[in-house]
Amino acid sequence: MKTKDVAIIIPVLDDARSLHELLDELRSWETQPTEIIVAAGADDTDVADLSHEYRCRHILSEACRGKQLDDAARAASADTLWFVHADAVPAKTSLTEIDTARAHATDAGYFRFAFTGPRTWQKALIERLVNLRTRLGGMPYGDQGLWVRRELYIECDGFAHEPLFEEVRLIKRLRSRGRVRALSTAIGVAPRRWEREGWWYRSVMNRLLALGHALGVSPARLASRYQSTSRLRQDRHA
Repeated sequence: MKTKDVAIIIPVLDDARSLHELLDELRSWETQPTEIIVAAGADDTDVADLSHEYRCRHILSEACRGKQLDDAARAASADTLWFVHADAVPAKTSLTEIDTARAHATDAGYFRFAFTGPRTWQKALIERLVNLRTRLGGMPYGDQGLWVRRELYIECDGFAHEPLFEEVRLIKRLRSRGRVRALSTAIGVAPRRWEREGWWYRSVMNRLLALGHALGVSPARLASRYQSTSRLRQDRHA
């Protein structure tokens, strides 16, 4: 079995079902990572059991995605860190793609945004807009499978310990060194939030949250605002 010097880090909070599907997929690959680290945001027996079943390291952190990711990154031993959301569907060639990019002196990058599930025109349009935005210098977010050389991650002080936009500081510091590359391979992104809240509402809300963050609104306040409006919208459509 071929291995790559990569640690796959998966933040999880009450999402054992998605984690199960992801780990089942990752462990089916011919090429395996050096390690898989599950960064749990709560003491969840199902998540701990899955980590053991699929031969992963299980790290118990706090219910804060930025801290979960950072705790796991600093505990990793591999040369390259790859951060993957639990509901993501990465391509089987992803580890090789990262390895190839590293061989060409690239120290950090991310994958092309693509929704999972049946194709629709809404998905196609949003995918195109997201990928255009990131190619033109916009911010790639965590659901695009960010990866970075561990030494550089530590040098840039890693993820902010925040519930939203935890990757912004890291990406800005990496880009100041000119070391972030967009890969052509796609990573599958679950469309659940868009389907639940509405395609255009969710997309506009994402942009408003990003604008709020750029204007200096704290991530904790933005997260609270997002959660309350999301619940209200779900109640109205129940």
